Amino acid sequence: AGSDGSWGGMAHWRTTSGNWNDMSTMTLGTAGIFSTVTRPTWLFANPGHPYVLTNVRPATPVINCPTICENTFGNTFTLTGSSSSYTWTVPANGTIVSGQGTSSVTVDWTTGTGSVSVIAVGTAGCNSLPADCTPTVVAQPVAGFSVEPDGTFGDSWQFTDTSAGAVSWNWAFGDGNTATTQNPLYQYSDAGTYTIVLTVSNGTCSDTASITIDANGGVIVPNVFSPNGDGFNDSWYILTGTLSEYNLQIFNRWGQLMFESADISQQWTGDFNGKPCVEGTYYYVLKAKTDLKDYSQTGALLLVRQ
Repeated sequence: AGSDGSWGGMAHWRTTSGNWNDMSTMTLGTAGIFSTVTRPTWLFANPGHPYVLTNVRPATPVINCPTICENTFGNTFTLTGSSSSYTWTVPANGTIVSGQGTSSVTVDWTTGTGSVSVIAVGTAGCNSLPADCTPTVVAQPVAGFSVEPDGTFGDSWQFTDTSAGAVSWNWAFGDGNTATTQNPLYQYSDAGTYTIVLTVSNGTCSDTASITIDANGGVIVPNVFSPNGDGFNDSWYILTGTLSEYNLQIFNRWGQLMFESADISQQWTGDFNGKPCVEGTYYYVLKAKTDLKDYSQTGALLLVRQ
């Protein structure tokens, strides 16, 4: 009857009427999109042998259920099946972003788990039974770290892991070198600006964090020196790492320029025009910059000869 809906196999009524027989081996043929089964020995009058038309239900597909990380994009659900079209359903914590209607969908997932289902859509309007799977959803680690300069001018740096849920660490120091210890101490061989990237994992999911530093930067300005020839503190100079810009001027108290240099390695010996300068207070103007920071400053220094 039409109200019976679509059949997934042989339609076989069992009644007390002698017009319906139990069936043994049948002859299977096709009539359009239907399967046709006949029993030639049935004793029906015209038009002849009775037949029953049944729509063939597509086979239930098999979902390959993945393990996914929470709050991730592009998770793939695939299936094994023979239909040309499929209808997928995901729970509220999943969003299908591509592939609906095909045998593979891409799903963005938030947190928590839930059932993903799919049905195969048959060409005769019959659908398969649904296939279901519940993916394993793993909590995402959260990457984080702090950094402190350990050397005088930031040539060495202490990196301290502050991540949550991590069991492994991979550091990229921005100069091509890496480390896998949790809290590395690292020394840069060249001055520069470096972006450090930490990637942490809990064995299934990963996360990254990054910080940019200025290595080999900073200045230390002495406030006194004694150019008396004793081999100790006989010259005045700026202690610094590598700078991108440098210029130093020294004036006496009357504003006369006593020394100037754009060479970071050049030191003032307390002389002017080849003659020793008198003891007293002098003033410096320092321009010193790295790519990230300006260390320029002015101040006073004391020259003593005893």
